[in-house]
Amino acid sequence: MKLYVFIVYFLVSFSHPEGAYTRIPGCNKSYVGIRGKRINTDFLPKGPEVEVREISDEYRLEIKNTGPVVLDSRIDFMAKMFNKTGHLADSTSFLYVWNNDADFHELRKEDNFEANMTQTYSFVLPSQYTMQVCVYSKEEKLTHIKYHLVAKGGTKFTLTSLLNGKIDLKQSLSYQKHKKVLATNIPIDFSVNLTDKFQSKPTSSFHWFNGKTLLGHTTVPKFVFTLKKAEKMEKLSVSVSTSLEDEFVEKKGEWSEDVQVKDAIQGVKWNLSGRSSVDVNNLLNLTVFYKASNPTVICWEVCEAKKNSSYCSNTTCESPLTGNRKQFDVQVGFPSVGLYHIHFRLENDVSQQHYRTGVVHVYATDSYSSHGYAIPIFFSCLGVFIVLVSSIYFVRMKRKPHVETADFDFHPSLNREEPHPIITGIKRTFTHQFFQPKHLYSSLQQPRTSARSYDSMSENGPL
Repeated sequence: MKLYVFIVYFLVSFSHPEGAYTRIPGCNKSYVGIRGKRINTDFLPKGPEVEVREISDEYRLEIKNTGPVVLDSRIDFMAKMFNKTGHLADSTSFLYVWNNDADFHELRKEDNFEANMTQTYSFVLPSQYTMQVCVYSKEEKLTHIKYHLVAKGGTKFTLTSLLNGKIDLKQSLSYQKHKKVLATNIPIDFSVNLTDKFQSKPTSSFHWFNGKTLLGHTTVPKFVFTLKKAEKMEKLSVSVSTSLEDEFVEKKGEWSEDVQVKDAIQGVKWNLSGRSSVDVNNLLNLTVFYKASNPTVICWEVCEAKKNSSYCSNTTCESPLTGNRKQFDVQVGFPSVGLYHIHFRLENDVSQQHYRTGVVHVYATDSYSSHGYAIPIFFSCLGVFIVLVSSIYFVRMKRKPHVETADFDFHPSLNREEPHPIITGIKRTFTHQFFQPKHLYSSLQQPRTSARSYDSMSENGPL
């Protein structure tokens, strides 16, 4: 079979040495048909072999095709007639004459403002060819029908020896900067879309490769796999073999794509210089650690921590980090006194992560200093007040009115003009509490009483 195809190709190339550039017969000025005969099946005598140099601008012809296609597959040609206003022409009938320089087969067909034609090319050489379309309007006479040329045009189409299609690589990533940069450890959907259409249903097999390593074999045009190693360039490819059993034809095709593999951002940690407050005139140091493939960039903004506030400052970004460094040290400023969050994001080619710090208290230097001194002063005053109240309490306890006391002037040397008893009591209390610790300890060992004891004197000595 292959030898037969080769012989046909050889004969075609020998008989048409110019290949795809062999001249197509030009559009004739008119065709004449015998009334009552079908125009697309009967032979039509041609008019003079003279090309029309000027065609009325009443109509405009647009021609398209579904190429490129592989040999032995189907290719569709579409022609549309438009009037001066750009709308589809409303004529009931046109004659379309299709000519090509691949097999030089001519097809005539009556149709309305839209005409379609399908061809299958087998015994021609793979190359680019031209399909020419001549469009005629119909004029009915008493004994015959005359067709006048109203539009002509052409379209290039390509026939290939290999299957046609396109491969696609997809990952379920929330962020992907470049389509050809993939993430590690995330499933990759590898697929191929074959565009060739055959008359009969083909049977295909697909072999999937990473470089020269075979990843797997399927009978469907899809394969799922993962890549483990980052910072590498990989060549992913698929080899397809399609068989047409009824026609004993086998077609092949191969597609490949070079991709880069990187690690997504993970393991993010940060700290705020060990504190959560800063003077409004100073900058707060934010240190961020991460694990990912570089280049990586950090951007941040300052947002108020109030529930009903949506204020955020302008976004600021650092230059991307490259190499092996995985730490950002940024300085953040604040617009005014208040409570704020720092919103920041990390971004590389395959991921984007958003984070928010805790509340940062931003204060003014003067107000913060006054608040700092207020608390110590308050507690100092409170301590002095407690000591004074305690002293007064002890003095009053010692001078209760129901305890009888005697005032004997055993010590004439006492100065009766000493200070007020309350002040004297406070003085003695302070002296007793802070300057006589031993006496304090001994007094704690003896039972306390509010009564005073006195020594009585006798002539013979103490009683």
